[in-house]
Amino acid sequence: MSETPGTLASRAVHQYRRRDIIAYVTLRQFLRNSATLQDIWSDQVAVDLVAERPQSHHNVVQNFKEIDESNGTPQFRILHVPGPTEMMAETALLAACARAGGAFKCPSNVYSYRLSEDPKESTGSFQYYFEGFKARHDAIAAACRANPEALVVYTDIRQYYPSITPERALQVWGMACKESGLSDRYEKLGEKLLRAAEAEHGHILTGPMISHLIGNLALRELDDDMAQQLPNGYFRYVDDIAIVTSKKQALAVEQRIEELLKRLGLEFNAKKRIEVPADRWLLGAEDFEREEQEKISWMTFIGDMKRLLVFYPEERKVLESSFRVLGIRIRPLDYSDVAQERDFLENIKHYLEEGWFRRSVRAKKWAAGVIDQAVALRIRYKTELDELLTDFEQLDGFDKKRRLYRLRFLIGRLAYLGLSQDLPEISNAISGIPEMAMASAVLDAITTRNINQILKYGPSAAQAAAQPLRAGGIETTFTEARWHEPEVIQAYAVLRLNGLKIEGNSSPPDDPLIRFCDWGENSVALFDHPNGYFREIGCIHGVDDPAANHWAIETAFDRDDAMVFDMQEIMQILS
Repeated sequence: MSETPGTLASRAVHQYRRRDIIAYVTLRQFLRNSATLQDIWSDQVAVDLVAERPQSHHNVVQNFKEIDESNGTPQFRILHVPGPTEMMAETALLAACARAGGAFKCPSNVYSYRLSEDPKESTGSFQYYFEGFKARHDAIAAACRANPEALVVYTDIRQYYPSITPERALQVWGMACKESGLSDRYEKLGEKLLRAAEAEHGHILTGPMISHLIGNLALRELDDDMAQQLPNGYFRYVDDIAIVTSKKQALAVEQRIEELLKRLGLEFNAKKRIEVPADRWLLGAEDFEREEQEKISWMTFIGDMKRLLVFYPEERKVLESSFRVLGIRIRPLDYSDVAQERDFLENIKHYLEEGWFRRSVRAKKWAAGVIDQAVALRIRYKTELDELLTDFEQLDGFDKKRRLYRLRFLIGRLAYLGLSQDLPEISNAISGIPEMAMASAVLDAITTRNINQILKYGPSAAQAAAQPLRAGGIETTFTEARWHEPEVIQAYAVLRLNGLKIEGNSSPPDDPLIRFCDWGENSVALFDHPNGYFREIGCIHGVDDPAANHWAIETAFDRDDAMVFDMQEIMQILS
C-alpha cells in the first residue's frame, strides 16, 4: 500500500497545480519521499529551513496578461514562483493563519482568496476561486433584487499587486499577526517571505500564495469602510470592485472609494469602469446556474471519469484510445497508485462486498457513459458558442463582460472536446477579440501543430495548449522563435516538459529551465547551478529516475486530484 499524503502536502500540490505546471512537477518530485508527505515535515522542517535561509529563490515567469490594443503585442506580468521547500513552508504558514482567524479571515464583502478554514480541507490553502466568484455573483443578484432601481458599477484597481510596496506589506502583516495572535515563529516566516521583494523590487512579489493574503490585508481599510458606508452593496473580488446603490449615491460612493485608494497608494483603472442598471443586470442572474441544472455537465463528465479511473485504473488506456478515435483531446490521469492508498482501500472495502455496488460500477458501462457525456457536451457547447458569437462585435460594457465570461468557459472546454474541423472556424471567429487573442492562438496550434504563436504568448499559452496537443501526438513544429525573449524560452520548456517533440529551424539556447524540463545527460549540471532555484529543483529531480517529469504529469497525486484542465483554468484566470 502507498502512503496517504498529509493535508498540507495535498494543499500545496492542488493550489500550485492550478497556477504553474513547473511548480507542480517539482513539488510532486519533492513529495516522492514519504517523510515530506507528512504535515509535521511541512510545519516543522520546511518552516525552519526557509526561515534560516539567507535568501529566497524563485522561478521568474513571464505570465501573459493581455494584448496591447495599440500595437497588438502580448503584455506580461512577472510571477516569482517559489521552489518546493518554500511552497511547503508557505502552505504551513497559511494554515496557521487560517487557524488564527481574526484579521486573516476575509470580511463578508470580500470573495477572493478566502483561507481554507476546515483543517481537513486538502484542495488548496484558499477556497477554490470559482466558489468565491459565484458567491459574489449571487450576492450582487440579491442586492439587485432588493433594489431593482439601483445601479451596478464595476471598477478596477490599476496595477494592484505592483502598487503594494514591501513596506506596506510588512506593515499590514505585522498588524494582522498582532490582532490574530499568530505565533512569533510564523510571523517571522511571513516577514522572511515578504522581505524577498525588498532587495530588487519596489513591490511585493506576485506568484507566492502569501501575496494573495497580503493583497486582502492591504485593502482591509477600504473593505471595512465600505461595510459601514454601503452594507450589502459593496462586493470585492481581488482588484475588481462592484457596488450596488442608487444612481444618486453611486457617484459619492465611487469618490469615497477613490479617496481611500489614494490614501493606500492605489488608484482606479478608469478604462475598466462599467455601469449597468440593476434590472438589466438581473437578466444574467442565472448565468452560473445553467450548467449546474443540466443533467449532463462538465462536472458530471469529469466526476464520472475520475471515479472510473480510481475504481478501474486499468481502463485508462481503453478510455484514452476511445477519446483519440472520437477526436477528444484528453489524456486521463493514472490513478493506479491512488487506488492503493491505505485509507482509500479501507474506506471502500465495505462497498466492494455489496453486490449492488459491484453491479452499479461495471467498467465498460461506466466508460461508455463517460464517452457519451463528452460527445453530448461537444454538441451543446459548440451550439451555444455559435449563438454567443453571432452579434458579439456589437456588444460593449456589461453585456460584453457577461458574454466574455461564458465564451471563456466554452472555449476552455471545446479545446478538449471540439471537433478538429470546427477549431479553425472558432479560432477565426474569436481572433478579432483582444481578450481572446491567446485562446485563438492555442486553437490554431492544436489544429496546425505549429507553435509559432504559442511561443509568442509565453508559458501560460504553452501550458494551455500542451494537454490537447499531447493528446493528438508528440510532433510539433515552429518556424519562428525569438530566443532572446524569456517568454519564448519558458514556453518551449513547458511544451518539452509535457513530452512534445519540437522541430524547428533554430535551436533553443542552453537555458537552465530547458535543462530541467527537457531532462537529459547535461541536466546534472543543475546540481551546481549558481541560481539557488535551479540548483534546488535539479537536486530534487536527481539521477535515479530520468522520467520523473513524465511520471509527475501522467499520474494523479491523490484521490482529490480532479484532473486539472489547463486551458480551462488559464481562461478563467484571464477573465
